[in-house]
Amino acid sequence: MNQASLEEANGLWRLYHQLIKEGKVNLALRCARQGVHICCYKRDIRQAGIWQRMVANCLYLHGKYEQALAAARRGCEKQPDVYERALSHIQVGSLLVFNRRYEEAFRSFEQAAAIAEQFPKDAYLWMHFYGNRAIARKRSGDFWWALIDWEGAADVTLRAGMIWRAAGYTNNIGVLLAQMGKLESSERRLRQALAMLADDPHPHTHACVEESLGYLFLLKGDHINAFRLLRKAADAFTELGDNAQLAPTLLHLAELHEELRGYSRARDEATRALKLARKIKNRELAATALEILDRLPRFAEEPEFVYLLTGTGD
Repeated sequence: MNQASLEEANGLWRLYHQLIKEGKVNLALRCARQGVHICCYKRDIRQAGIWQRMVANCLYLHGKYEQALAAARRGCEKQPDVYERALSHIQVGSLLVFNRRYEEAFRSFEQAAAIAEQFPKDAYLWMHFYGNRAIARKRSGDFWWALIDWEGAADVTLRAGMIWRAAGYTNNIGVLLAQMGKLESSERRLRQALAMLADDPHPHTHACVEESLGYLFLLKGDHINAFRLLRKAADAFTELGDNAQLAPTLLHLAELHEELRGYSRARDEATRALKLARKIKNRELAATALEILDRLPRFAEEPEFVYLLTGTGD
């Protein structure tokens, strides 16, 4: 690659990563597709396969899991570099999980692990392996092994100085602990994640951690802090264009309003979440939204404190 081509490639990568860090997923997707096009034109198949992973990543961030899986598989099948193929297998496995195809997912992770053994000290590769396999284990119901894998990912990234990534894995640990009923342990880990982000800011991850804390406060019955954090996270995901994260945040807000008998607001949030879930073709989120809507009373008096909480009172 000549000097001009190298500078062009580096500039495109810098632009892509900056757009992702700022949460501008639509622009990042256009950037990634441009990268694929340029590399295919130059017959650089290795680099085209890498850019194809970025295309799949952007589609995933939009909640378009089937399209993301197809894009990831194209990149994996054509990738001639063994290291990059391991990363592609990990991405394919992760996207298979989001398409609820768990057996295929674990086979893909096994293929990745067989290659990754050639690179025992590579933090980036093992971070992705542990982190994505943890998601597969969680979604298949193996919670304790999921925690172990996420701890592995957090440890690898911290030792490598990738602090905001470690915060993301720590956030995942906190959420799962909350779902397991270990609320105090969950809060410790979530606050630890926020402390990491103070040292290495990352807007999208920060919004995810605030959403997780909001969910935790909802479980603990702290409605004021739950509303504050969930509303803040919802606004951030709306601005970032991340429908995959926005939809479950709206569902948590709907559950909060339901608990406070603010049924009209609960219905508004659940309806909005349902529309987003259908848009991103997430059947689980759509089913949860419908369940909330079905159980909400259509005609019920709402207490005044709900209006005060949401800032809509006189």
